Formats: sequence, C-alpha cells, structure tokens
Amino acid sequence: MKLTVQDIYNFPILEKMQLIAGKGGLKKAVIHCGILDYEYDKDVSSKYYDYNYQMDGFLTLTSFLYAKNDPNLIFDAVKKLVSKKGSGLIIKNIFKLPISDKVIKYANRMDFPIFILNDSYPFFEDIIVAINKAKELYESVYYTENKINKLLTTHEDDRHTISNLIYDINPSFFRAIGTYRTAGISRTRYISQIRQDLYRGAFAPYFPLAIYQASHFISAIV
Repeated sequence: MKLTVQDIYNFPILEKMQLIAGKGGLKKAVIHCGILDYEYDKDVSSKYYDYNYQMDGFLTLTSFLYAKNDPNLIFDAVKKLVSKKGSGLIIKNIFKLPISDKVIKYANRMDFPIFILNDSYPFFEDIIVAINKAKELYESVYYTENKINKLLTTHEDDRHTISNLIYDINPSFFRAIGTYRTAGISRTRYISQIRQDLYRGAFAPYFPLAIYQASHFISAIV
C-alpha cells in the first residue's frame, strides 16, 4: 500500500493547501520528500543538479527563495523535477511569486501536481514529519497485508509456514496462546480470543476480508 499525492493533499495539516495544476498526477506514489533550497540556483545548479533528486517518487517542498528575483526560474525547476520523475511540488509562496500560465499548462500536460501554500504554517519540517509517519504506516500495512495474503495461500497442513507467518504478523501471538492455555479457558473461547489478539491493531480496517478468510488457519496450530 503506497502513500500517494492525493493522500497528502487530504492531510488535515494541509487543509489550506491549494492544488493549482497537475490534477491527473494525484495518484502518483510518494516515496521520498524533501526541501528544494539552493540546488537549482543558477550559481550552483551545475554542481548540485546531478547530486540531488536521483530517486523517483520525490515530493518537493520549496519557497523558491532563489527565484524571488526571477520567477521564470520556477518553470525551469518544474521541468527538472518532471524529468527526474518527481511526484509533485508544494510551494510555500511566502514571497507571493506569480506562477505563470506556462508553468500551469506544462504541469497539467505532464500530470505533475503543483500545490500552493499561502501561509508560513505549517513549517516544512512539520509537513515532512507528517509525510514520513504516514509512509511508515502505509508500508507497515502493506507488509502485513502481504503476510496475510501468503497465509491465505498456504496449505493448512503446513504448520511451520503458518506459524512463521503468524509470528511475522504478531510476534506476541504465541505468548498469548500460552496465557490462554494456562488460564484453562474453553477451546471455543480460547480460539476466539486468540483471533482477536492476532488481528488487533491499526492494520485490521485495511483488509477485513483477508482477516476473515485467514482466521480459520489458526485452528491448525492450536
């Protein structure tokens, strides 16, 4: 499960952010994020152009400080970010720079989302922290979902594989088994409680059908 530009657009912390171009690219995955500061300044761009933004899926945040005396540099920056397969651009427009029709049309044609923030808040650091936290959650969900899918395709007699997959999903699972066995709980209640323990957490809402289908495997190891 990948974090997308659309997901970030929906962040409460960015409720004042406006999409001005590139609506067709909102489903692009965001793999990295960072701040564009000096890298495309004409005085140093030859030194840093090939050093920065080498990865796909980069969401760029910038105030375009280096372009405040020459807004035409914004178009050059957008072209470079598109050429490097960037996911989008968030401009904190504290300098009230004009975004030309040329930039808008190009971004629309290339499905490159451009957003405007006309306020000093939130700070770039807060945005990056929010994005990284969301990425970690989405990646964790994706990891667990893959384990669930493997569990669905494992034969119920393959107890070793089932045990390993369940441990990967919830390392505390087998400790719970010992706890419930020692407590002398009935087998029906025992299995029901283990199922709840196994699938409790933030991941469950993302794949309820997979959880429901996989739950019968628990009886193969208890």
